[in-house]
Amino acid sequence: MFDALRVIPILFVIAVVHARQYSNYLCNAIDGHFPAWGYIVGAMATVFFISGYLLAVRTKIHDWTDVASFYRKRLVRILPLYALALVTFPPASSWYIKPLAVLGLNNFVFGIGANGSARNLLTLWFVSVLIVFYYVFPLIIRFKTGKSRILFCIGVELLLAAGVYFFKWETRMIYYFPFFALGVVASKFSEKTIFLASLILGSAYGVIRLSGMIDNIEMLLRPARAFVVVAVSCAISFISCLRKPLEVLAYSSFCAYLFHRQVFSLLKLMQLPDGCSRICVIYFVLVPLSVIVGWCVQHCYDKSVNLLLKDRA
Repeated sequence: MFDALRVIPILFVIAVVHARQYSNYLCNAIDGHFPAWGYIVGAMATVFFISGYLLAVRTKIHDWTDVASFYRKRLVRILPLYALALVTFPPASSWYIKPLAVLGLNNFVFGIGANGSARNLLTLWFVSVLIVFYYVFPLIIRFKTGKSRILFCIGVELLLAAGVYFFKWETRMIYYFPFFALGVVASKFSEKTIFLASLILGSAYGVIRLSGMIDNIEMLLRPARAFVVVAVSCAISFISCLRKPLEVLAYSSFCAYLFHRQVFSLLKLMQLPDGCSRICVIYFVLVPLSVIVGWCVQHCYDKSVNLLLKDRA
């Protein structure tokens, strides 16, 4: 289940939402039949949900030593790869944004909202927002009961909303923190319960959406599409023959996301005309190459870290 939840949203973003930006022909074809930008919110909400869930399942925090250990593991796991992605990524709008983004502090730079903000990072905003949620996670997990965790998360959400309103913090933090928090709270339940709950909520969202009752507030409810993504991902994970491919794709998904823009930049060197040839290169070369690069970078990094820790031991 977890592999599918990591793979499907990331591949959707890479192969549909971002790929369409490299071909006007492809963009028109997708936008004419499928609201890709609408569903990216649900896809990213799913990634935040599974991040919170897996952290809560795998992390035990009893004292401040455990808190320090958690931050140290997150530092080793994410920051070097994220810093490499920032260095190889197109420049930000201001020189100080990338250094701040390494620690997620760009989200608190005074700006004008998620779209067009001076602090905004194309694509890599996701990691900087996730880092902010990592700061809060040990505080959530210290609460033992689901009720106390929910109350604390509501307080955090209100604090973020106040920061967005008064200080123009990154708007997407208040969109996605509820799903990260929901993942932490859902760690108390079984996979089957999560699947059934997502199936019910996703179906309810679909019925309400098709009825046209939420057209006026559709933007606010876009993250609710995550329930649809979770239900579909869970269903796919039950297919036994797909488990091994999903495991491989899940392992490469984080680095594939970090570096797929760099891989897609090869299109500039090819100078292909917009049309079938460019679309074929995108889907048969660049998307698979992004996954391969992601797997290789992750594998080499894990090997290097293991060797370094072994030498220190």
